[in-house]
Amino acid sequence: MYSQQNWTPTEVATFVLELRRVINWTQRLAANFDPTHESYGRVFRQTNPEIGGTKLYTFEENGGYRCDTDKYYPDHLREMLQLAKNARPHYATEDLKELLKQGRVLSFEACNTTCDGAAEHESKTFFDLGDTPPIDTWFFLKEKYLHADRLCEQALFCWIPRAFESVVQAGIDVEVYESYRWLDENDPYMYYTIQSVY
Repeated sequence: MYSQQNWTPTEVATFVLELRRVINWTQRLAANFDPTHESYGRVFRQTNPEIGGTKLYTFEENGGYRCDTDKYYPDHLREMLQLAKNARPHYATEDLKELLKQGRVLSFEACNTTCDGAAEHESKTFFDLGDTPPIDTWFFLKEKYLHADRLCEQALFCWIPRAFESVVQAGIDVEVYESYRWLDENDPYMYYTIQSVY
């Protein structure tokens, strides 16, 4: 088994550290989530960074939200990711050996969207209008990452807890640019590495 992705040892170590932190964080946020009474669109949008004087999300009284998709530029993404990570506990010890039982890692080709609302609708607003996963699931950015045979300029890695996988998959299935990839399918070497070494 090998990888064409060229992960450096530093990237792998950071990826694992941030994956553990985001698993811990999303467990806390979703601990009492009830999909019959609460919005899939809000459970992992509790971190709401301010960029350029305005918040990323605007929340509505009916439980919905609006997202400022103009903020999804490479420099802004990196800044927003750092702000999101700053809100999380700095250390977590989640066991990664049986990762699939807990959830899956999703990579998203950032800034590649139709803004047609299809993934947003089918995922019950888990994805936003710009097809982007909610910020509290983000944990790593990688430049020049292969999605199958297509090179992404910037891939945003997100943690999807097991209970949310079905709504996420529903959104993936209708997204026309094929901007999403599951790590265990797209990069099995990296997936194997983070389970076996860490």
